[in-house]
Amino acid sequence: MAQVGKCFGTGAAAVRALQGITLGLARNSFVSLVGHSGCGKSTLLRLVSGLEGCTEGEVRIDGLSPAEYGRDRPFGFVFQDAALMPWKTVLENVRLPLDILGIGNAAARDAQARAFIELVRLSGFENRFPAHLSGGMRQRASIARALAYGPEVLLMDEPFGALDDFTRREMGDELLRIWAERQSTVLFVTHSLPEAVLLSDRVVVLDPRPGRVRQVVDIDLARPRDAAVRRSPQFARYVEQLESLIFGGDDGAPAPAPVAASGVPA
Repeated sequence: MAQVGKCFGTGAAAVRALQGITLGLARNSFVSLVGHSGCGKSTLLRLVSGLEGCTEGEVRIDGLSPAEYGRDRPFGFVFQDAALMPWKTVLENVRLPLDILGIGNAAARDAQARAFIELVRLSGFENRFPAHLSGGMRQRASIARALAYGPEVLLMDEPFGALDDFTRREMGDELLRIWAERQSTVLFVTHSLPEAVLLSDRVVVLDPRPGRVRQVVDIDLARPRDAAVRRSPQFARYVEQLESLIFGGDDGAPAPAPVAASGVPA
């Protein structure tokens, strides 16, 4: 994306959500967006997916606009509230995009949905309704649904924000495992800085409204990100660096970064 901006409304009532966003994502990378509430993280996801149009600049994916790209390669989307159909079972929810896209015959769609239910470790719960699942289980089902049709780009908007800390950590581990098995390009919105460091190859820090890229921090930590990595001094330094960039010093300027950070790619 190059010099992307988004303004809602016109005239005196206009609200500029994003301005001058230039950012590149490598294929199959995991990139997180962090920053204060209202800095435009979710809006940026919507621009990438084509759910919203840019006011300035453009988003390109493999040289195509989001609308052009999405016609043949639908995006995967995971929201904070799981957004499952309450009247459908886990199997029916996961199979839903396959049904809509008409992928294969009914038996093939059923088999593919079951494979992804197994991938997120929900085997045995295929016939349960969302109301009978825990929050973490509903998010597992939501991730399975988003992955079932093989999206090359997965957009995740605070998918673990409503979960308790224990379940959130467990789901982070699960997401890393699934991503390692089913490579895709992930753009992930979170308010948790440790979560961003744990999951990401790169973390994009956005300034408050209008959202601008303050800095892109490369996370040079070994994968898989196990307990030893989480407890490492380098992990803690990355979290401290992100805190400094977001909250800054008394004068509002970011404190010196304790680890190296990259610039924003063209």
